[in-house]
Amino acid sequence: MSYIEQTKERTFIIFEPEFLTNLIHIGKLHYTGARPALPLHQHKDILEICYVYRGNPVFQVGGEDFPLKGGDVFLSFPNEVHSTGKYPQDKMILYWLGIKIEGLDNNFMQFHDSKEANAFLQALIGLKARKFRGSKELKVLLDEVLTLYFSKHTFKKILIRNRITDFLALLIDFEKKSHDSGISPLIENSIIYIKQNLSEQIKIENLAELANLSIPRFKQRFKDETGVPPGEFMLRSKIEKASEALSEATKEITTIAFDLGFSSSQYFATVFKRFTNCSPSEYRRKTQINPVICT
Repeated sequence: MSYIEQTKERTFIIFEPEFLTNLIHIGKLHYTGARPALPLHQHKDILEICYVYRGNPVFQVGGEDFPLKGGDVFLSFPNEVHSTGKYPQDKMILYWLGIKIEGLDNNFMQFHDSKEANAFLQALIGLKARKFRGSKELKVLLDEVLTLYFSKHTFKKILIRNRITDFLALLIDFEKKSHDSGISPLIENSIIYIKQNLSEQIKIENLAELANLSIPRFKQRFKDETGVPPGEFMLRSKIEKASEALSEATKEITTIAFDLGFSSSQYFATVFKRFTNCSPSEYRRKTQINPVICT
């Protein structure tokens, strides 16, 4: 029996066992605001692949935090206990895919050529990097899998297997090329300018001019390198600064809001909750007792 959950914010499918050998589950999140932290859990014999299309989620494995940004791939290896730790689930678009790579009885993904099937499986077993850069191609392939699964296409199982195969082949290639993708000097200058002027209403055209790029080119490059559009990055930076001020408990919440350029304390509270899953007053109260982010 399969399991299907489909809402405006979340799609999750657990495939029926006979659908495709080794294909266990697939999911997509589109959160427009922060959500409660993901609790500790694990997947028996399953490699879980997460692709962040937009946002800055944090995953935790073995007590170590792994901050991610749009374009990143995160791997949870078989039987590992993982969660988002003390962090709420971010405002984000995220995909995940579960592939069984241990305890196998049949040819991997029902490939006819058992030699190639085993080579493919060994390449997945050999993945070492937990976090690396991917590309939008991964999103496109997973979107096609979801669309095909809910379709009545005559050959949907074959087409889904092809898309999953392409996805995994790309994944293996990206992992081989993995390295820490730094921020370019142009975008780094923009980030510094934003953080030094959080109380101002910064215009995108001014940032583009600072980087000597056209507005469309600047917006795309900024998102490629930071994982979020420049407007959202500005809001996130304001909320980070606000979180520090709230933890110190020396300023009124309204003062903090106005100091950071918010038009009202109500709007500030709305944005703050969107990114932290709690109100400014709740955050202040909790950090005074125990310095953790709301869950």
